[in-house]
Amino acid sequence: MTFSNADIKQIHSEGLSMERVMDQIALFIRGASHIELNRPCTFHDGIEVIPPEDEEKLISRYDQAAAAGRCLKFVPASGAASRMFKEWFRALDQPWKDSEASAVSFAEQLEHYPFYDDLRQAIFNSGENIEFLMEEKKYGDILAYIITSRGLQYGQLPKALLKFHKYQEGSRTSLEEHLVEAALYVTDARRISRLHITVSPEHRQPVETFLDIVQPVYERLFSVTYEIGVSCQETATNNIAVDMENRPFRSDDGQICFRPGGHGALLKNLNDIDGDIIFLKNIDNVAPDRVKQVTVRYKKALAGLLLKLQGETFRYLECLAGNSITEEEMTAIDDFCRDKLHVVFPIDYRQWPLEKKKEIWREKLDRPIRVCGVVRNEG
Repeated sequence: MTFSNADIKQIHSEGLSMERVMDQIALFIRGASHIELNRPCTFHDGIEVIPPEDEEKLISRYDQAAAAGRCLKFVPASGAASRMFKEWFRALDQPWKDSEASAVSFAEQLEHYPFYDDLRQAIFNSGENIEFLMEEKKYGDILAYIITSRGLQYGQLPKALLKFHKYQEGSRTSLEEHLVEAALYVTDARRISRLHITVSPEHRQPVETFLDIVQPVYERLFSVTYEIGVSCQETATNNIAVDMENRPFRSDDGQICFRPGGHGALLKNLNDIDGDIIFLKNIDNVAPDRVKQVTVRYKKALAGLLLKLQGETFRYLECLAGNSITEEEMTAIDDFCRDKLHVVFPIDYRQWPLEKKKEIWREKLDRPIRVCGVVRNEG
């Protein structure tokens, strides 16, 4: 596969090397290798259940760490809203002419959307009336007011700036809901609440402008001071786009098309921030106020569990750093790795010499710890 000088220049301007691009193309040709799963996670085998009697201790442990300023909320917010409205984009020109049920559903639900008041105002500002458009079943016009620049342009906005939840006092965007959550569980003893948000370059200015408006509102509401960092996913993490023959996909002007990498591309952003305990939650993964109390409780309990594991991990790493280690300590480290971190050691591991065992223990212990909540499968 050959690239022109202009192609090479464009690739380098993205922060990518030719070797990296060729590796990406090779992966498309080869295909992704599937992981062979050993067994499903079950209670006490991959999934730990926090006993109710331990919850308060874990929450208390977390509250102490939060008060010391060790916590931060990290929100990947680079997603555009276009995929959320794909059905409405499809219906824009011929709104549900073959599906009366879809049209009726849209009409019945419209008033319940959190952006309804904004939509009504946008239509009024254009010299029209939403009630008239509904009566005349001009759903295509209403859709245009929602997702195009004719009105709210929700189809082009980042998810961070969409109204997600409707309350008596008004509606909130997903970004505002993250500000509320941050105030509830990542506020330190000085009432400082720290967040870091990642956005697409084209959305950075509107997001920062919106934060300038709403940040003082929620600071007053929760008696906090927000410290908010904003960063963009680096273009060097982008992937080349290819056609069905695995050749570089090009735009109408002949430029190679690149696509942003997935969430793994944000590891550099994560690594660059100063945070010990980091809550990671996507921009559109937000809870309304009616379930925030239980959300905050279990966020804190999970973080308390993380701190408990971290404390044990540090203790065992100190043992491994010493000049000698007892048989009892070796057994404790082995049990901790297996039972708490769910490490699966090689079959012949028991026969390894001590130094080799210590090496693999250090490898498994000296790394970030991740604790995730699991939703019960209730069918």
